[in-house]
Amino acid sequence: MSDPALVGVLSADGEFVARHVHWADGPDRMLVKLRRIWSVTCARDTAAAGRALLGHDWHSLCPSCTCRRHPPNTRRVAGVGHAASHDLPITQGRLPSTERYGYAQWMYLLDESTEEIVVHEITVNGRWLPQSRHLLDPDQRVLDCGGTAGTGHRWEPGRVAVPGPATGGWYGATYEAQVCAGFHPDGFTIARFTDAVASRMVDDAPAHTTAADMLLPLLRRHRGGYELVWADATHRVRRDGDGMLLIGPYLMPWQRVDQPPAEPYREHDRVVLDHTHDSHTRLRAGAEGTVQRYQPRQHTVYVRWDDGSSLAVLLDAGDRIRLVHRPATPHGKA
Repeated sequence: MSDPALVGVLSADGEFVARHVHWADGPDRMLVKLRRIWSVTCARDTAAAGRALLGHDWHSLCPSCTCRRHPPNTRRVAGVGHAASHDLPITQGRLPSTERYGYAQWMYLLDESTEEIVVHEITVNGRWLPQSRHLLDPDQRVLDCGGTAGTGHRWEPGRVAVPGPATGGWYGATYEAQVCAGFHPDGFTIARFTDAVASRMVDDAPAHTTAADMLLPLLRRHRGGYELVWADATHRVRRDGDGMLLIGPYLMPWQRVDQPPAEPYREHDRVVLDHTHDSHTRLRAGAEGTVQRYQPRQHTVYVRWDDGSSLAVLLDAGDRIRLVHRPATPHGKA
């Protein structure tokens, strides 16, 4: 479900300038996206992040987007999102406010003076009430993945690949990496690599000669570093604060291959909730329920929870459940 919003900049005297986001999310996900735009796209420059957000009205914010197809009548702005087909007049006002701004339900404003995201929510009576304030860099622990250590983001060893036609991976191989264990918008995997691994990727590249392989970026050495070439554009590979290479977080759809595939869920399975990103549910970690059905193509599990709730589990959105019991089948097999 979309929560239309305004995003923009707040001045110290309460005046704000903002743009519309027609398909937005609730605060839990919008904060992740805005922090990523600030920390990765705009290199922690709050003024630059404000200018990026005010450049357009937005269909949606998607700083990690790698899709070659975009929502209809939109234009992709790398590292920010999908710009709307046309811009409404820029929204200006002063807080507190009782004025409705279109159909916006939330307001997310960057306060450069305090380095915070200021969140307001509109009431049924049309009043904008302050909901919360969030440091762009809480405790100076925003990682280069765009998330924070306080919300479960951390680097851990892993192996990744990009699924390809016949090879099963980018250049037909999997690569050692450090992978962020936190949730990222749209379920993207963020990975970073050592120079030795990047060098091996470059050396593997000549094996790819078919037209289908050209659908993926080409990694090559450049002036003591690396760059990705794709769709007639060149993208410099940057290093994070630890000197690791962040190769293609916007371009390469990395997938972890060191973990077993998610276990399919069957009707009548008993599961326990580990985590949900739905801020409106009363369910909490540890809640148990019974699977009603599983839709593998949508990666959605429909559960009848013991407290009477029927919240669906969206695995691609970061919801996590564990199988705790599988009843025996009529043939005696679990």
